[in-house]
Amino acid sequence: MRQTRICGKPGFAANPDLRQIGCQSKLFFDCKSRFLIQYFQEPDSTLLLSSGCGRHWPDARGIFHNDDANLFVWINEEDQMRIVSMEKGDDIKSIITRFAKGTEQIQKVLQAEGADFMHSEHLGWILTCPSNLGTGLRAGCMVKVPHFSARPDFKAVCGKMGLQTRGSAGVDSASTGGTWDISNADRLGKSEVQLVNIFIEGVAQIIRWEQALEAGENIDEQVAKASLPAKY
Repeated sequence: MRQTRICGKPGFAANPDLRQIGCQSKLFFDCKSRFLIQYFQEPDSTLLLSSGCGRHWPDARGIFHNDDANLFVWINEEDQMRIVSMEKGDDIKSIITRFAKGTEQIQKVLQAEGADFMHSEHLGWILTCPSNLGTGLRAGCMVKVPHFSARPDFKAVCGKMGLQTRGSAGVDSASTGGTWDISNADRLGKSEVQLVNIFIEGVAQIIRWEQALEAGENIDEQVAKASLPAKY
C-alpha cells in the first residue's frame, strides 16, 4: 500500500482499468452508506481538522477498483490518494507486481494532466502523516498466531525484527482470535525492496515460531536472538 499526495493542477483523465464505486454524499443515505462509512471515517480530531483532512466532508471521497477487485485507489481518505494492492493467499510477488504496474500507470495519467505525485529528494514521497514520509509503503498481512501473540514480549519482539502489529480491525484495535495485521514498521531510510523483504522474512519466522509452539517446543532461546538482519 502506498499513500501519497498529488501536486499540480487538480483532476485527471479516467483510467479504464478502474471503476468508481462511490464518491458522493448521497451514498451515505442509500444502500451503499454502510460501505462508505466503513472505509471513510469522519475526520474529527483537532489534528486532522486543522490540517484540512475534513474539508468538504463527506463529499469528494471515493474508491476506484479494477475488475478483479485486487487493486484499489482511495481518494481523500486523509491522503489525497491511497493505492492498495491485495489478495488472499501468499503470492507476494503478484501483489507487488500489480502494485508497481498500477502506480506507474496512475502516475502516467497524472503527468499527462500536468500533475504528479509529490516528491522530495531529501524526504522521499510526501504524505499527510509524517510517519509515512519516505517510501510511503506498508506491506502487511493478516496472520493468525494465537500462541506466539500470547507471549508478553510479542510486540517487542516484532519491533526488534522491524515489524509493527495492529489488531484485526486496524490501528489501535484489539486482536480477534489471535489474528494480527503484521507489517513493516519503517517507511524512511530503506528501499521498497528492503521493506518488503523485511516483512516477508519476519512473518515467515513468526509462523515458524507459532508452529513450534503448537508442537509444544520451547522457542525462548530463538526469540531472545530476534533482530533486524544486518543486511537491512
